[in-house]
Amino acid sequence: MAKSKKKPVDKGNKAKKPMRKLVKSKSYEKEGRPTKYNPMTHPVVAQALAQSGLIDDEISEAMMIHRTTFYEWKKKYPEFSNAVANGKSKIDIEVQNELLKNCRTREVIEEKQIMESGKPKRMERTKKTELGSVRAQQFWLKNRMRTQWLESLNVNVNDQRKTEFENMSDKELEEAAKRYGDILGEEKEI
Repeated sequence: MAKSKKKPVDKGNKAKKPMRKLVKSKSYEKEGRPTKYNPMTHPVVAQALAQSGLIDDEISEAMMIHRTTFYEWKKKYPEFSNAVANGKSKIDIEVQNELLKNCRTREVIEEKQIMESGKPKRMERTKKTELGSVRAQQFWLKNRMRTQWLESLNVNVNDQRKTEFENMSDKELEEAAKRYGDILGEEKEI
């Protein structure tokens, strides 16, 4: 087998191509892959999906787009962003109203059909009182009145006790810590 020799290339005679500028221009934005975004359908579909209770990741999955594309569309297209927000707000209001209903005590009329010999005889109506859900009430209060209902331990140390501890020796502080640990049911080594 004979080896083929490469012909030498004359670099001096070729005209150099101008380098592409990396400056952002109007023509630069038009380059690249065209968007799949359709302003007539995508906002409508996104609003319907958001209104059904889906979160952003689920909406993007249902629309068969990547979630980064979904967030880019929200930033780039205000009609798309508004459609998602409107869909979410509608379902949020609906859930809020249902939560409020569950918080309240209400009277309910139950209807029961009385049967005799396999045939309906009469309708019996019973008035019942349904108590509000304590769990729903807690949730509402913790979220709407956070400062009053947040479950946290707030310890206030008055000035008298503070100065009392400042004047104690190390040994007295250790004994006091053991006493308070016993009272609180904690065993801690100091």
